[in-house]
Amino acid sequence: MNVEDSYVRNYRKIRKQKYSSAKAYHITGELLSLDEENILHGYIGLKEIKAVSKGYGVSITRFLTAALIWSIYLEYLKKKPSEQSIGISIPINLRNFFGSETMANFFAVTLVEFLSSRENHTFEEILHVVCTQMDEKITKEKMEETISYNVSSEKKWYLRITPLVIKWLALNLIFWRNNGAYTMTLSNIGPIEMDEEYAKEIERFTMMIGVSRRQPMKCGVCSYGDEVNVTFSSVFQDTRLADAFFGFLRKEGIPVELESNGVPDHRDDKGQYPQIRYDKERMKKIANIFYGIMILAAVILGIINFATYSGSIWSVIAIALMAYSVMTVRYSFMRHSNLAGKVLMQTIAAEIVWFATDHVTGYSGWSVNYGIPSTILFADLAVVFLILVNRMNWQSYFMYQIAVTVFSFIPLILWAAGLITRPLLSIVTVAVTVIILAVTIVLGDRRVKNELIRRFHI
Repeated sequence: MNVEDSYVRNYRKIRKQKYSSAKAYHITGELLSLDEENILHGYIGLKEIKAVSKGYGVSITRFLTAALIWSIYLEYLKKKPSEQSIGISIPINLRNFFGSETMANFFAVTLVEFLSSRENHTFEEILHVVCTQMDEKITKEKMEETISYNVSSEKKWYLRITPLVIKWLALNLIFWRNNGAYTMTLSNIGPIEMDEEYAKEIERFTMMIGVSRRQPMKCGVCSYGDEVNVTFSSVFQDTRLADAFFGFLRKEGIPVELESNGVPDHRDDKGQYPQIRYDKERMKKIANIFYGIMILAAVILGIINFATYSGSIWSVIAIALMAYSVMTVRYSFMRHSNLAGKVLMQTIAAEIVWFATDHVTGYSGWSVNYGIPSTILFADLAVVFLILVNRMNWQSYFMYQIAVTVFSFIPLILWAAGLITRPLLSIVTVAVTVIILAVTIVLGDRRVKNELIRRFHI
């Protein structure tokens, strides 16, 4: 299997192209509860969409990109001017540009923007903007500039020796800043071909892209046989953008058959997805009642403590525990988040509660001697359990394991500062977490090691 790093192989020391960091228009709406995701497939006739695209003199990808921008312009901007542009992130397969056959990631992302400068733009105007930008940006020269920007940093010796966790934090900060330039992503992987012996057994392919906090809605496109599949993934209660998009295609004479996963309602649900059987609205109401009770209890305890104060601020302990409970319900139960991320957040919150409780009760040091190390140890073991259970997607947990391992050194720092008087559990925690991290790397298969090399260039 060819897994070479084609970014490094095709790197040229040329003028670097920075990513746009200007803030784009962001789609908002009422979020789904818990970890639900709203999926809506649109099955489109390939011949018909080819004919319509050809009538406009453009490719299918350009037509769909313009149609997506047009739908956002209609549904959210209401044909009004906006100070923020609609930015569509389009992944570009670099293998065709550089003749690479690598099975590892080798793509770049280009940004297509449309700024509504006045009222009542036409679809043709948007399509012209899309085509002009794609003509300018999707060239081998521009892709080389992108590769130069992406790879040049790892060529610097002082960055190569920087600890991995610091790199990870810096890259996430850069990603968070640059991700603000995108309204959403549209990824078209093109036609899928199968060997004849398998083709007759396959009805269709679908492409679903995972959403993110900054991009709560994304769009994936693929084609198979005489059908194009456009799939919207989102964490919103409504499907207004997808409805506007597919409605526009129908007006253009393109037949569309819809199928959903039954979230948030059963419209277009054909029974292909498992049904979610809890009452979402009831869950939200219960959570809001719980928040209200906790706030009221905190206020009452604070007043009682103030009125009967005799040298002890015992209410702080109770309020800290209630705040921890609210955070647990709101972040871990009612929010979309990686399980390992929830474990990490719970760990940090628990450590704060332990220290606050110890401090309020006169500070005997039990929080730093035992509470914090044991919590870190629990978090590390929890992340390892998640890796073992979901080994096929271990990468989504591995960075959290590294983060917890780094956190395990905090008690040693506290010991060196003289705050920890009984260091045995802290030493055990560091030893266990480091050993587990090393074992994870050493016993991982070749795919794990290749992923580690690819992400950190070690």
